Amino acid sequence: MQALLDQVLHSDCTRQRNALSSIGYRAQLAGTTPIAFLRAYFYAEFQANPLASPTEPAAPVETSPVKCGSCGKTFATQTALNGHGEARCQARLQRQPR
Repeated sequence: MQALLDQVLHSDCTRQRNALSSIGYRAQLAGTTPIAFLRAYFYAEFQANPLASPTEPAAPVETSPVKCGSCGKTFATQTALNGHGEARCQARLQRQPR
């Protein structure tokens, strides 16, 4: 079954189509829908090999502040600096000719 699922995810269109048809056929033989068949398959796999749960929560990733090169304003994340960007940076707006 794992090889069949690998074909669905990592093959060309023809192999994907054949693998999906095979899953549908196996579900029909089991007397269920393809979704219910896959759900039961993955549930059984999880029960056989449960994921190791961490004993303690993961430590938060600390990031250093990011500084705008134009106006010097600091932001907690690069995403926040990107949002500040061209449209909102007062130093850039003052330098642009009108």
